[in-house]
Order: sequence, then C-alpha cells, then structure tokens
Amino acid sequence: MVRCQWSVVECDLLTTKSNLMFHRLIFCSCIVLAIGCSPRPTMDQSQRNDSAVNILPDAVLASMKESPSKKPTGDDELHLMDVISDSDQPHDKLKELLRASGLEPMLQQEGPHTILAPTDDAFSKLPPGVLDQLLLPSHHAALVDFLKYHLLKGRIDFDAMLHTNARVPTLDGPGVTIKGIGDKVMVNDANVIRSESSASNGVVHWLDHVLLPPMGG
Repeated sequence: MVRCQWSVVECDLLTTKSNLMFHRLIFCSCIVLAIGCSPRPTMDQSQRNDSAVNILPDAVLASMKESPSKKPTGDDELHLMDVISDSDQPHDKLKELLRASGLEPMLQQEGPHTILAPTDDAFSKLPPGVLDQLLLPSHHAALVDFLKYHLLKGRIDFDAMLHTNARVPTLDGPGVTIKGIGDKVMVNDANVIRSESSASNGVVHWLDHVLLPPMGG
C-alpha cells in the first residue's frame, strides 16, 4: 500500500502564508492525496539513468519563446476546443473544467497552445468530490492554476516531445517534465496516449493521468 505524504489538515493549516500559496494548498487539499495514493507509471533503471540528461529540440525551444496571439479561425478551420469536442477520447470533464474556468475563449481564439489533456478516465482516478471542490466559486483561482499547468506555449507536436528530455514551462509558471522513451512520451508521471494536431491554433496531447502543480509555485 502506498502511503500518502500530506494530509488535508496539514495543507489547510498553511493557507495564511500568501494568496498564491493559498491557491496551491487548496489544490493540494483537493488532489494531492489522490495523486499520492494512486498507482503511478514507473520508469525502469535505464530510464532513470537518462533522467539527468537535458535535451530540448529546436522546435520546443522556439515554442517556449513564442507569444500567443489572436488567431481567428475560418469556417473551415478547427480550433482547440473543436478538436477536444470532436475527439473520440472521453473528454466531458475537461470541457466542463475549461468552461467553468473561463479559459475556453482563449483556446478558441488564441494560440498556438499545446494542451496536455487528461481524459475522463484520468479524472476518474481522483477520489469522489475532488472535481466538485475545484468547481466551487471560492476555488476558481485554484481551478485556473490547475488548468494552466496543463497548457504550454506554442505548438509542440508528438515528434518534438519524443526527442525531449527536459522541463518545459507551463502557462501556470512551473514546468512539466517531458521525456521521450522509445516511441512513447511521458509528461511528469502521465503517459501521452494520443495526439491530435488538426487545430489551427495548437495541438492536443491526451494523458492517462492528471498532472499535479508543484506546491512551491
């Protein structure tokens, strides 16, 4: 049995430090226990030996420097929300969270962005009630932080991710670790199970686990 490292009580006791820490801790109290107590993908020893190597392809470096801008789409073009809505990957929870956060218009009108998109199955690994807590109006800032941790600047396609072994900044600030392993890609402890690049303003990579923003901001 995997032991949880933090308790909700310990998280809540620290919420007076700052507004930023407060939002991180609200998220922690909702999700950290779920991530800490759930079975996670693991790397074999050869993968661990390579984990210290820092590799950033030119395409990823360029995307990190790119500033998203308004990108109106024509009638025959798809935007990121179209791709999510049309995907055969289960996506209802992600759409609900994006709408509640107010980020949906950005993903329709701006870009390019890369979305690290947990499937409904990924969200279902969280305990009952976690998403309900994130959807409370009082936790709106934590919801936005959580979703922005799943967004990267620029269009980073699957091939570029395959050749990456480095931390890449998110729109939330803290980075995610992208690592190509053979013909597969991991983002933190999540696996990329499918990629869709038909949006005119970005790309969607579907994940089998939810990503957890770090406590330190």
